[in-house]
Amino acid sequence: MWPSCVDVCVCVCVCVCLGTEQLWPLLILVEVGPALVSLLILPLLPETPRYLLLVRQNREAARKGLVMLLLWLPGLNPRQLRVEGSTFIEKS
Repeated sequence: MWPSCVDVCVCVCVCVCLGTEQLWPLLILVEVGPALVSLLILPLLPETPRYLLLVRQNREAARKGLVMLLLWLPGLNPRQLRVEGSTFIEKS
């Protein structure tokens, strides 16, 4: 897939502005900083309910994960949900 014009412009601007002999360490920090933050945060993130249900075959953990995810949605009460098959539907 071809890079977009914005990607090319950003790459050229970063290389021209920060690619000097004095500023190259800053260029590396710009790339390494977000990667390190991601590596530190990744173990703290929970598994997705879909992964838990389909790959790990852990139905109870998937249900708990989906309930936690639904708590973030305004106006939805997780107690109104029940399991039918492998989907979660609202009680009528």
